[in-house]
Amino acid sequence: STPSLPSLEAGGIYGQDPLFRASESGDFHIVPKSPAALAGSTLSSISSDFDNHCYENPPSIGAFEIPRGDVNGDGK
Repeated sequence: STPSLPSLEAGGIYGQDPLFRASESGDFHIVPKSPAALAGSTLSSISSDFDNHCYENPPSIGAFEIPRGDVNGDGK
């Protein structure tokens, strides 16, 4: 299913596992293989994520950017 949004959206991602690092313990960082990784649109008014890390270009979708150099998804 898809949400009913108040404006048009292009390139939305629906029905896919976001591959959170450890959602069962409240860790909603995404791993590099997430469909949300580097799949967002650049916004000039937002430059950093919830952890104050710079977003990549293009940015990941969500509150957290994938950690630079994190090829195995362990957050390091």
